[in-house]
Amino acid sequence: MTRIWEHDLWQILPSALHARLAAIDEDEPDTSPPQQPALRDNVAVIPMKGILLNNADADLERAGFLNPVRIAQEIRVAAFSGTPIVLDVDSPGGTATGTPELASAVSQASELVPVVSFTNNFRASAAEFVSAPATQVTATPSAIVGSIGTVLTLVDLSKMLERGGITVRQFTGGKFKGAGSPFVTLTKEQQANIQERVDMITDQFRAHMMEFREELAVEDMEGQIFTGLQGAEIGLVDEVLETIADAVELAKQLT
Repeated sequence: MTRIWEHDLWQILPSALHARLAAIDEDEPDTSPPQQPALRDNVAVIPMKGILLNNADADLERAGFLNPVRIAQEIRVAAFSGTPIVLDVDSPGGTATGTPELASAVSQASELVPVVSFTNNFRASAAEFVSAPATQVTATPSAIVGSIGTVLTLVDLSKMLERGGITVRQFTGGKFKGAGSPFVTLTKEQQANIQERVDMITDQFRAHMMEFREELAVEDMEGQIFTGLQGAEIGLVDEVLETIADAVELAKQLT
């Protein structure tokens, strides 16, 4: 199944992606209905727990992936009804595609109602992109935040195949077509083209973060991670909280 995403650009902690893909085929089917946002003291608590994967279907969501479109719909329903929102985040990130649109839903919602992003575990990479426009971005002291950057991993099996006496011939129309195939080594021009794309997405990521997190410095957006306390020091976290109950109370106070 992993070949579905082998050419996707990811904004994620790589170790989390590899662990999830390694376990996905071992997951037993889950026939329970999708979780609906719960009201807690008249605040909509919307879980965002798992790996963001654009257009993930129900089976993939049960396997630990998240569909950004579904989460955006839940956010809009709460915002249009005038209900304050807490995003309960536990996510290492996800695909670059779909993430800006979900962040836009958060931005639009924050113009209507208070939106508080809270994490007591992981809020990394694409999850930071999504949370940045929230009214308040919060975390527990020991939570892991940051990892602002983009990653694309390609496997080159051509040398191994060659040692096994296997020669692969790839016929393409266009010098960049087929770039990234595991059976053929990338040309220098193809490598440069791919790196240019990764750099472009990363620049967009940084610009987005700096738009909403004005104190954040470029040197703190090189893919490194921080604790919640460190995040507060560099402008990535607005307030350090202890529990989600504190986040709910903060959303009520901001109303």
